[in-house]
Amino acid sequence: MISLLLAFVSIYMSVLFILIYLENEGCMDDPRPSRFPSVDVIVPAYNEEAHVAQTLSSLLALEYPGKKKIIFVNDGSTDGTLAAAKKFGGKGVLALDKKNGGKASALNLGLEHSGSELVAVLDADSVVAPDALLHMVGYFEDGRVAAVTPMMKVRSSRTPAQLLQRGEYVANSFMKKILEQIDAITVTPGPFSVYRRKVFGELGGFDEGTVTEDQEIALRIQRAHYKIASSCGAVVYTDAPAGLRGLYAQRKRWYRGFLENAWRYRGLFHPSYGDLGMVVLPATLAMIAVGIFSLFYSAYSVLSAPFALTPGFAPMFFGPTEFVLALAALASFALVALAAGRLKENNPVSLFAACLVMSPILGAFWLMILIGAGKDILTGVRMQWKGGA
Repeated sequence: MISLLLAFVSIYMSVLFILIYLENEGCMDDPRPSRFPSVDVIVPAYNEEAHVAQTLSSLLALEYPGKKKIIFVNDGSTDGTLAAAKKFGGKGVLALDKKNGGKASALNLGLEHSGSELVAVLDADSVVAPDALLHMVGYFEDGRVAAVTPMMKVRSSRTPAQLLQRGEYVANSFMKKILEQIDAITVTPGPFSVYRRKVFGELGGFDEGTVTEDQEIALRIQRAHYKIASSCGAVVYTDAPAGLRGLYAQRKRWYRGFLENAWRYRGLFHPSYGDLGMVVLPATLAMIAVGIFSLFYSAYSVLSAPFALTPGFAPMFFGPTEFVLALAALASFALVALAAGRLKENNPVSLFAACLVMSPILGAFWLMILIGAGKDILTGVRMQWKGGA
């Protein structure tokens, strides 16, 4: 029964995304702006001395005819991050310093020094393409739009883990574009999301009590019935963990943050929030279950194979339901790979391979993280984060 239910969820989501993509294929291009509002870019940083020069140089090179201001916030770094940022003071970069309090607190300090119509956020280990802002500001001519997310790409892909994430990032950015069509984007990532400044005045600044402030603010925006758009043309390059240990640490923060925010904003699971509340959020939880179940099922099938001839033993092998589940997953990966492959500089084959290989890895991560979260709840431990990816 469980496998049948999970197979249904997988097929439903695959068909849904196919239909959304086919219906909105012509809406994938970014709108051309008729005006260029002022933009402040806030760069929070903790021990990012090695990246500061590249990050700030990319912002200074932005091709944007409107007024632009760069606010760099050093969040109590213990290396030469602040000194590296101050070297750009003569080029118009405002460098602020504060005690370490986490990324959200650094962003809020930046907001206090911001007075522009739009506010962009850029992680200090990321660089933006020169035309990124030009691809994003046109969305804000729709008064419902509170934020716009970019097309995220991995800057360096020297290791197998980074190669996999390279495909995963492109696929995820494409999926955000699909989710935009049904008002269901649930995260505004740190690498160069742009916000309408007045939204912070209405909803408050970034939450300093969560480890995923980019997801918390996105869900808060959704709760206020604003719209989050996604640009496929605004490219930002960011660092990705080089190995599985670093990848697990990153996803632990992401996934724990998702669980905390999903519970905190459980009111979004309601018909008044349309596809976000009735389809996307429930399906996200179901797909987590699909990944964990598939991992257990595959492992048990392999381990039980040697005992297949033992009297009275019934090993688990692929039956019709499991075959449909696997086929639905492959169809989903293929759809994402083919569609995302139409975006510039993306190979559909590598995208499909990344989705295929990352799926069991992330399923294993989810299992370990859920076990760890349960342990922390029982022992009263709360996850903390100073900064980084």
